[in-house]
Amino acid sequence: MRWDDVRFATRTLVVRGEKTHAAKAEIPLTPLAYRQLRTWWVRQGQPGQGFVFPADAHGAKGEAGHTSRSAYRRSQETAAKRAKIGRTVNMYRLRHAFATIAWSLGIEFDVARRIMRHTDEKMLRDVYCRPRPADLVARVAAFDLPAVGDE
Repeated sequence: MRWDDVRFATRTLVVRGEKTHAAKAEIPLTPLAYRQLRTWWVRQGQPGQGFVFPADAHGAKGEAGHTSRSAYRRSQETAAKRAKIGRTVNMYRLRHAFATIAWSLGIEFDVARRIMRHTDEKMLRDVYCRPRPADLVARVAAFDLPAVGDE
């Protein structure tokens, strides 16, 4: 990710397409991501270009000056430990969490699909958007009708 991909004025991020030209997109930043990126940008001296997370800022040697994948994974592990998350945290789980949270908040499938850059809603519906057991219990509670004579 590069600073020239971050659009603070519109609170968006340009995602460069790697597989196809159509994969390039401008996606919205969540309020938390916006605040954290802005704080990091100020700490870094408000650069207009270059890598957002350069290798020298993390003490890791990456290709072409950016953070290596192993350093990125280590930073995820450290953050997960600090947050007391017992499960392994990786990009796939983060995407899954985003899709599930978006679904549980009632964000339309098409909006979530576009943010996640999926070509259709099938992956969201079939994989990400499943109710949690607690949600199922809450929904089934609607069947708690008064017994005959308790009216």
